[in-house]
Formats: sequence, structure tokens, C-alpha cells
Amino acid sequence: MLRRLFLFLVWGGVLSASPCHSDGSCDFGLVCDSGNCDDAVSVPEGAIGEPCRIDGTCDVFLSCVNAVCCESGVTQISTVYRDMTARLLRDGEDNMVLGFTSYGEPWNVPNNGDYDIYLVKIDGDGRYAWKESFGTEYSDFLKRLAIGKDNSIWLTGWTQGEFFGHAKSDSVIHPYEDMFVARLDQKGAILFVRQFTRPLALSFAKMFDPVEIVITDDGALLIYNSGAMVFSSDNHDGIGIASLSLTGEITKNVVYEETTLRVPLSANSATSLTNGMIAAAGITDINDNGEDAFVLILDKDAAVVDKLIVSQSGYMMGEALEYATAIISDENDDLYVALSMSYYDEFNGHFPPSGGRGTGADTDAYVVKYDKKLNMLWSTQVASKGSEGISHLFILDDGSLVAVGDTNGDMAVTGEYTGVPYGFWVDIDRSTGQVENIEMTPTPQTTINAVLIHGGYRYLAGTTYASFEEQYEDRKTTCDRAGCSDLYLRRELHE
Repeated sequence: MLRRLFLFLVWGGVLSASPCHSDGSCDFGLVCDSGNCDDAVSVPEGAIGEPCRIDGTCDVFLSCVNAVCCESGVTQISTVYRDMTARLLRDGEDNMVLGFTSYGEPWNVPNNGDYDIYLVKIDGDGRYAWKESFGTEYSDFLKRLAIGKDNSIWLTGWTQGEFFGHAKSDSVIHPYEDMFVARLDQKGAILFVRQFTRPLALSFAKMFDPVEIVITDDGALLIYNSGAMVFSSDNHDGIGIASLSLTGEITKNVVYEETTLRVPLSANSATSLTNGMIAAAGITDINDNGEDAFVLILDKDAAVVDKLIVSQSGYMMGEALEYATAIISDENDDLYVALSMSYYDEFNGHFPPSGGRGTGADTDAYVVKYDKKLNMLWSTQVASKGSEGISHLFILDDGSLVAVGDTNGDMAVTGEYTGVPYGFWVDIDRSTGQVENIEMTPTPQTTINAVLIHGGYRYLAGTTYASFEEQYEDRKTTCDRAGCSDLYLRRELHE
């Protein structure tokens, strides 16, 4: 009864003549127009009885419509600049931690320089616990997040600036190649930051490139690409493993190099095994016949325990490019590896979709399961008549295996080439490799960077150049920067 009376007073116009508050806001259901609080045009569907904040925002999964917070399945973070690279994890206290890079100032949290890293904790009720920016006066980019056993937050990426007295590398060619690793407490306060600067003589290329953070009992392992191929910003010749204490001291740092000939070797992804070893996957030119995919199992001293090269001289025939884009392990130390194959060659009994364009730019994606000795257990193809690439693999809390990536084909229905980029996710049976479900993002030009199952919901986080909800269209059209994008966090019921 009281709620009905409240709604009658608000939308019945009794309060419509009152002036706006000094901060330009009004009570729930009213909007500030020319200094006076006027009736909202209509009661928005899904209104929860709370006014929007002064900056026009609401809590997570609530949208601001006519100054009223309404239930919504998606939060889109728009700064009219570029917001990108989402990472989403759950800690041991039922909170979610969202990390991303932004050129703007989301929620009016100050930006320290150009691109900055933003971290957000969302509690179990879907409310923001805190929001923090992290970075130097120059550009800083997030690569990976991890949650420590004490629920502290570990992150790594690149910086163009100087963290707390660290001297930045002097390079005008590749100015953001200093790798850093940091640890924050549960409230977002910085515990330490360690910056890895490279010698000036190697300023022409990335000396250190972070790949993954693996949590240990007494700290973390930072897996990174090491070394620099001459005049190349992307190729490396070694994989490093740095052991970090809880206070940031490097207690051990070892590097695996394939040969003294500086063969290109760059990991795209890494995962830990139950025996303390590391499995890494990426791209190499070890066979000197084009780019090949590799999987390495390294011990704590970066010595090779097992090695697998996926090459045209092995699995494939003819001119081809192969590279591993993601790797993840399960409780049995079985490995799931995402591979991308270009051109139109057969792989382990899988043939490219018929009628492909044959331009040489097409790629098909595969997920392959290996045991701990790198014996293949199964392989499955994720492909259409367009191009597909898998960016991440996840084993969710319900035990399901999910692959996410990008496509310019209609993977879900016709399989035809469309030329329009969409994000996709694929549910795969871990025992058989059978594809159980394929879905695509509801909007084009949208990527998926993280998937999480929690409390009966599936959460998706990523980047979009489109708009999930109508009220953001005005923000998108006012973007005056080429390639501007938004971050999104989407919630769906999980059956």
C-alpha cells in the first residue's frame, strides 16, 4: 500500500513543481528540467524504486531510464572513448572482480594518464563494492588477472610510464613494452608493483611480454615471453618463469630457449599443472617451414619435460600456418588447446567447410584434448565458411568446457560467410569433444573476453563497438575518436 501511495505521489504530479536538488538531481521518478523536478514521461518497465545517480548510472545490471534504475541483463560502460580488454574472476568470498583498460574515466574515476587500468569489485548482491584506477601518467594496459589464495588481486600487463620510482625503458619505437606485475589487497589498495625494464640496446623490440599469472602457496608465478627478435615487436626466443613472493621479491627467474639460433618462440597462453609444472602454447618457427603451433610442458627450472609441434610436416600437408591461441588444464592434468589453421588443409580427419572463399586469409579453429604426455585424445572443429579464431578457453564451475572467440561467418545457423564480425561461445563435451551448443553475440562487432558461472547466472564480459541497449545510442554517436569502443558485462540465466 505504501509503495502504491509513493508511486501515486511521484507519477501523479504532486511533487512535480518542486525545484531540483542543488546537485541537479530529483527524487525517484522525477527528472530535472529547467531547474524544476518534472514527472518522468512514463514508469519504465523493470523500475526497482531507486533513482539514478547524479552521473546517470546505477548498480551493476541496472540501467538508468528516465532517471530511474531499471532491471537489465547487461551493464555497458561507455566513456565516449575506448574501453577494452575485460577480465572477470570470482574470489573466495563470492565477489566478482572485473578488470579492463580505458582511455576515458568510467564512473568519473580519475584517469592517471592516457590508457589506464580499472578494477571493479562486485559483491554477491550485484552492487559495486569499490572501483579503482591503476596506472602511471602515461599509458598502461592490462593483460591478465588472478585471485590469490588470500583473495588479493594479482595483475600483469605493459606500461609506458614509471611505477613508484621504477625507471622506464627509453624507447620511441615501442614505447609500452615494460612489463609489470602488481598485487592489490581485497579493497584495491596497492601492496606492490614490480616493473621489468629492458636494456636500452634492446629498445627496438619487446623484451618482456606477460603471458599468465599462476597462483602458488607462497606467491605467484609470472609466465612471460623473453628475449627479442631483431626489428620485431612480436617475436621472442624464450619463455620465462619468474617466482614472486607475496611482497614482490623475485625468488627465482628462469628462461627456456629453444636453441642458440634464436628461433622465434612466443607463447600466447599458459596454465599450471598439479605437479607444479607449466604448460605453454603458442607459435614458433622451429621447423623452418612457416609458423607452427607448439605445446611445451616445463618444470620449475624451465626445462622441457614434453614438447609437441603442430606442423604442416606433421599433421598437415601443403603450405599452411598453424598457431596455438589458448591452453587450459583440468583436474587430471589433461590439456585443452585452441588451434588456428589457415588455408584449406585437413587436420586429424577434419576438412574445411566446403565452398570457402579460398583467399588464404581464412582460418578454422580447433580444440584439441591431450593427456599429460601430450597424446591426442580428441579434436573438434569450430568453423564456418568465414574465419574463426578462439581467444580463450574456460572450464567453468559446473565442469563445462567453453571456447570463446570471433567469427565473420554464421556459425550458429547457416554456416555461411557473412563478412560481419561477431563474438561466439561454444560448449564442448570434455569427454568426447562433441560440440553441444554454439551461440553468437546479439550484436555485431562484439568480442567475448571472459565467461563465468555464478549463482545460477552466466556472466560474459568483453568489448563492443555496438550498443546493447537503446539508451546508449546517443553516447555512441557522439564518440569523436576513431575506433572507440565500450566495455560490457552481461548476465544471463544459466540452466
